[in-house]
Amino acid sequence: NLSPPPPPPPQPAPQTGRSKKRARDGADETASERADRKSARERRRRAEVGEKFEELTKALGEAEERCAGSVPRRDAVSEGNRVDLLQRAIDVVRALTKACVDAKRAAAAAP
Repeated sequence: NLSPPPPPPPQPAPQTGRSKKRARDGADETASERADRKSARERRRRAEVGEKFEELTKALGEAEERCAGSVPRRDAVSEGNRVDLLQRAIDVVRALTKACVDAKRAAAAAP
């Protein structure tokens, strides 16, 4: 009783030399297409960050106008300097927090 020899192990798929990945729609996607998609996603992210910095600038301006005396005014902030804008936001949040705490203390001390 001679048994047949075992089948050979499966062979790996041949490499084509260029990287491919399954896209969400099921089609093959090249490295170039992935790079393009990544670039577009980064452009959208940067645009959204820019919009949020513009929104923050407006909100800080409104806080400075409406809460004059409670919020420090920083006229020397250069246009487009995000580090200065973030520092200004930190200063405003701290000043508003202090004003809130002081108002609560004053209300608690009032008869």
